[in-house]
Amino acid sequence: MVTFGTVDVEKIVSLSPDLVIAGGAGFTSADAIARLRDVKIPVLVVSTPSIDGIYKDVELVGTAVGASDEAAAITTEMRADMQAISDAAQAESQEATTKPRVFYDVGYIDPTGQVYGPGEGSFLAEMVGLLGVDVITGDKLTYEIPLEKLIERDPQTIILGVNAFYTPTPETIAKRPGWKVLSAVKSGHVRSVTDTEITRPGPRLATGMHNLALAMYPDLQLPPVN
Repeated sequence: MVTFGTVDVEKIVSLSPDLVIAGGAGFTSADAIARLRDVKIPVLVVSTPSIDGIYKDVELVGTAVGASDEAAAITTEMRADMQAISDAAQAESQEATTKPRVFYDVGYIDPTGQVYGPGEGSFLAEMVGLLGVDVITGDKLTYEIPLEKLIERDPQTIILGVNAFYTPTPETIAKRPGWKVLSAVKSGHVRSVTDTEITRPGPRLATGMHNLALAMYPDLQLPPVN
């Protein structure tokens, strides 16, 4: 049975692809990549910890599929949109005397209570930081953050990244052991946002940035992204 994180090499070979695009940083096993290359199937591995690296990956994929001009046009629009959103959000943030402490909730496991947030040095942490806030980060590789550290950093705003498989609400996180002491929980500054465009490093990142900024600053006036 193939599950997330595994690769059915035989199935891929049977499809005779001209190109396979694989995720780096452990998302696609090195063994699977090697096996595909051994049978002369080209594999392009993309992975980056930075937003600038995402732009480069988009252009790299565009070049690989013969659409370099189209990819360059996409990244030009992405850069412009991301900059405009960041400028507007940071202007909003500057109204406060200090940067608000913000935690983006990526995941939580019951009953262990393991918490996940933006990994230190990740593109997700960078994107949240572009809102002009003090980002509370987890481990750079696992994205885990100990509850003790989260309590110590005491986020003033918590943004819940929800999707089809992860559906926390302000009410459910208030019931998590230890979370009721957090300033964001006590003040009600817990907001949800669909995380699909936010945590996937691709052309929809500007849409994710737009939605993330509105989750942080609900009254922010933003133009639609291109």
